[in-house]
Amino acid sequence: MIPSSIRRRFGGMTSAVVVRVSGRALAFLLALVLARELGVEGFGVYSFATTWVTLLLVVSGLGYGGLLLRQTAVYVERDQPELLLGLIQTARRTIIPLSIVLVVLAAAAAALFFDPIFLVPLLIALPTVIVRTFSLVWEGVLRGLGRVDESFISTFVVYPLVMLAGVGLLAVLSVDLTPEIALVLFLLSFMAGAVAVWLLARRRLRPIIGATPAAKHPEEGRYSLLLPFTTLTLLGSVSASLGLITLGLFDLPDEVGIFQVARKLTEPISLIFSVIGMSLAALLASLYARDGIREARPRIARAVRLSLLGALPIAAILLLAPDFVLGLFGQGFEGARASLFILTAASLLDIASGVALVALMMTHHQRAAIVAKGIGLTVNLVLCLTLIPALGASGAAIALAADTIATNALAVVLAWKVLGLNTTAFSLPRRVFGRV
Repeated sequence: MIPSSIRRRFGGMTSAVVVRVSGRALAFLLALVLARELGVEGFGVYSFATTWVTLLLVVSGLGYGGLLLRQTAVYVERDQPELLLGLIQTARRTIIPLSIVLVVLAAAAAALFFDPIFLVPLLIALPTVIVRTFSLVWEGVLRGLGRVDESFISTFVVYPLVMLAGVGLLAVLSVDLTPEIALVLFLLSFMAGAVAVWLLARRRLRPIIGATPAAKHPEEGRYSLLLPFTTLTLLGSVSASLGLITLGLFDLPDEVGIFQVARKLTEPISLIFSVIGMSLAALLASLYARDGIREARPRIARAVRLSLLGALPIAAILLLAPDFVLGLFGQGFEGARASLFILTAASLLDIASGVALVALMMTHHQRAAIVAKGIGLTVNLVLCLTLIPALGASGAAIALAADTIATNALAVVLAWKVLGLNTTAFSLPRRVFGRV
């Protein structure tokens, strides 16, 4: 039996924000240190390798991250610990072997097709896919239990702290930092983070699972259940990384570094929003399971408005003092100014649009979410191929901004049509959408 105290715990938002804010500060410091130590080209090579790790992680995860979040919340609500345990076991047995196969195939493909400047760093980084796939299972469970703060420990606490400690040790030993050495630290950092999140998840699951035997859910092994999560996560990851990857494939490592710095600077704008989105995901899944999805509207409105309020001061600093913030990263990053302006505006629009994609995914309307994201990605791809050869990083930023606008506009309309739920920060006109 799942304890009622656990069942009620779909909050933890405040502590999650604290962890995420602290982690983002550490991540910013880490990016700053790496950019200054590696230079524009070296930071571009490092970013290219870590971006591929992120994309392969999406494929190896098969959507289990989102599925575990949603189904953990549902099984907690319905007092079905045996199904929760069965889903966890299935996830581990499926995606960890898959991650190993993907790493081998990716290494072979890279050896055949990638420019030498990117090849060795990528080969060093690839094992991180296996490590992060292991962590993905436990992070999804923690988020489904409402422990969003603890699910962030690996990525936003352990990873940056271990990386910074490693870079500091190298400085003490007078060892020059190269992209290859930085990626070794990257792998070791996520190994430490995987152990931490596994221990946290085991502690939270112990009072829930107890001695309950696993039971296979009739849908749990069906790829039709996993495919929407895999598809949407992959589309989202490709959208975020497409500009950077295209710049790399055009053999523009300097532009990769410039674009990555602009992305890193704008990430804090969505800091509160990303935490709130994860917390609302478990809430939406729980409310939908008991036919109470309309109850979420007031909470969504307050949460999104709070996110927007928290984002405005950060955006103002980036827009009003771009030369100062770019100067923190060292020489050569001045070219990120235009990209910074474009991505800042896109981030604010993204927050104002609310949690439409999350709402669609958590309420079994995955197809609508995939349509919205797919159209956005198509816009992104066309603009990347058209603009990057002439504009470099600025072209990639324009493409990503257009993707964000198109995806959110469609998702908001679809969420209102299929759920009758306004997922934005604002009131939407009845005469346009036809629902209250």
